Amino acid sequence: MSEPSGKSEPPARRIRFGRRGLDTTAKVVTMVAALAGVAAYFGDRWFERRNAAQTASLSYIERYAADPVLEARMALYAFWLEQEDFLAFAADNTIPPGQYRYFVDTRFDEYSRPDDIRRALIALDSFFDELQFCRGAAVCQTATLDAYFCTEVTRHNAIYAAFYDVMRADLGESGFGRGVEAYATTCAAP
Repeated sequence: MSEPSGKSEPPARRIRFGRRGLDTTAKVVTMVAALAGVAAYFGDRWFERRNAAQTASLSYIERYAADPVLEARMALYAFWLEQEDFLAFAADNTIPPGQYRYFVDTRFDEYSRPDDIRRALIALDSFFDELQFCRGAAVCQTATLDAYFCTEVTRHNAIYAAFYDVMRADLGESGFGRGVEAYATTCAAP
C-alpha cells in the first residue's frame, strides 16, 4: 500500500523510567503522601480542639441552669423577694454606691436566712471562677461564653459586688468574688 503523502510518521516514543527516574518518582509520591498526612493530622487536631472548646462552653451553660448553681441563684432571688421596700425605692430612684453598700451591710445579716445567702454566694463565686479560668485559658470558646454569660455576669457583678465585699471581710479572703469581677470587666457583650 502506498502512503498518500509519502512521508511516514515516526514510531511512537516510549517513555522509559530508568532506575533513577523510578526512585525519584517514588520519593516525590511518598513526600506528597506524607505532607497530606501531616496536614490531615493537624486539621483533625484543630477540629478536635475547637469541638472540645465548644463542648466545654456548652457544659457551663448547662451547669448554670442546673443545681447547685440554679439553687444558689434561687436563694439570691428569695432574698430579693423579702426586700420589697428597697426594690420599690430602687425602681424609682438611682441609688448611690454608698447607700447601696449601707443597704447590703444592714440587710445581709438581718435577712431571715443569711447562711443561705452566704452558701449561694460561695457557690456562684466558685462557678464564676471556673468560668473565668476556662475563658482566660482559652479552654472554652470565648465567643460562645460571652454571648451567653457576659450580660448576666456584668449584671451579677453590679448587683452583688457589695455582697462579695461583705463576704471578703467575713472570710478574710481577698480573692472572693474576683472571678465575677474579672469576667465582667473583660467580656464583650453581644
